[in-house]
Amino acid sequence: MEKRLHSGGHEIVINDEGSGPTLLFVHGYLVSSRDWAMVCSQLAPRFRCISVDLLGHGESAVPTSGFDFSREAHARTLTDVLDQLQVASCTVVGHSMGGGIALTWTHLFAERAERQILVNSHCYPFTLPLSGRLVLLPKMGEVLFRKFYGRRVFMQHFRDQVFNGDRSLMVQEDLDYYFSRFARPHARRGAYAAFQHLAEPTTLGPRIPHIGVDTLVVWGEEDRIFPLALGERLAAELPRGRLERIQRCGHAPLQQRPEKLSRLITDFALR
Repeated sequence: MEKRLHSGGHEIVINDEGSGPTLLFVHGYLVSSRDWAMVCSQLAPRFRCISVDLLGHGESAVPTSGFDFSREAHARTLTDVLDQLQVASCTVVGHSMGGGIALTWTHLFAERAERQILVNSHCYPFTLPLSGRLVLLPKMGEVLFRKFYGRRVFMQHFRDQVFNGDRSLMVQEDLDYYFSRFARPHARRGAYAAFQHLAEPTTLGPRIPHIGVDTLVVWGEEDRIFPLALGERLAAELPRGRLERIQRCGHAPLQQRPEKLSRLITDFALR
C-alpha cells in the first residue's frame, strides 16, 4: 500500500505491505523503492515490508532547500518515517547507496536497529570511471554532470555497470521511469549532490568498527561498481558482521538473484 508522509516539510512516499517483523528497505542511487519490488513480494507473507522512495527519488519530493542529500540527512528521514508509522525498531536492509545510508542510520539510531542487512553496499572509497572523476572537478563538475548524463549515458550505466552487460535483466519500463524521475526539475541537482557524497565516503568508514548490531553482508561476486574485496573488508570490520557471497551475480542481486537474496534475508531476520 502506498502511503504519503512528510519529513522536514517534504513529502516522502513509501510502500507498506505484509505483516510480521518489520523490514525497512533502502534503495540505491538513481532508482526508487521499485528496485525492491521482487524481493518484497516474496517476503511480504512473513514480514512487514516498508520500502522508501528517498527524497529526490521515485515519487518523493525533490527538496530545493533545507536538505543536503547526505547519508545523515537520509538517515534522519528514515527515522521520521518510522516515527509516523509508529515503528519502534526494525531490521534495515540497504542496497548500494542505500547500504551506506543504512549503516549511517544504524550508527546514529542504534536503539532502533534490530539487525541490518547490507547488499553490495556503499561503504569505502571505490574506483570511479573517468566520467565519474570528471564530473567531480571543481566549478565545472556539476555543469558536466547535467549535460553529460542524458538518457543514453543513464541507460548505459545500468547496462554495463549495474547489470554487467546482461540486457535480459534490464526492465525497460522501470529504467524509463527512473530516468523520468531523474529528469525532473531540480532532480539532477539532487542527484549530483548525492553523487558527491557517494564519491567521498570519508565519514562512513571510521564508523563501521563501532556499529555493534548483528549484520549480514550480501555481495554479488562479480560487482563492477563495488568489488567483492570491499564486502570482505566490511564484514571483517563490523564487530558482528558475516559475509554471504552470491556467485554469478553482479551489483544487483535484487534483480539477478531475488529468490536467493530473499532466502538470505528471511533466514537472518528470523534467527
